[in-house]
Amino acid sequence: MGLGRMRAGRRLKAWQKAGHIRRNAEEITVTTPVTPTVTETPGATGTSSSKTFVKRAAFIVALALACVSAAFSIDGLTAIFAGAFWPVITMGTTLEAGKLVAAAWLAENWHSPPFLLRLILVAMIGVLMSLNAVGVFGFLTRAHLDHIAAVALALADRTADTEARLTIQDQAVADLDRRMAPN
Repeated sequence: MGLGRMRAGRRLKAWQKAGHIRRNAEEITVTTPVTPTVTETPGATGTSSSKTFVKRAAFIVALALACVSAAFSIDGLTAIFAGAFWPVITMGTTLEAGKLVAAAWLAENWHSPPFLLRLILVAMIGVLMSLNAVGVFGFLTRAHLDHIAAVALALADRTADTEARLTIQDQAVADLDRRMAPN
């Protein structure tokens, strides 16, 4: 019985030294996840570097998507609220950053805050996502209207040119009719 206790004590000291657990007189707290992550393959060699690569790639892609979405949203919000260009840019940038920070904090600390705080943060992130969607809609609407206006302007120019040519031809026909009329 003493051998098992000694072996367990050594194992606990090794885990504590490695940072996997925290010990005090009354309790032992696990500081690292017990279950493997999705990208880990049990017994595979080199999983650490491939896991790191996948995490970095996912982070870069997520950050790029967030930046592009934020840029479209902020540009669209300036189209919707054209009278307050710089305040809208400041507000949009701050709200986008707050959304990302709140989502990242919730992902890291999901189990530690009380339920009500988690609920409020999830609701706030949802509202900010809706505001992002409104901004993107404003951006796409302005792009569509700008295209329609350019087409309408081009058609109006062609119509005016055609009408001017028809007027000249009408005058030429009227002149010919007047010349050919019996006197």
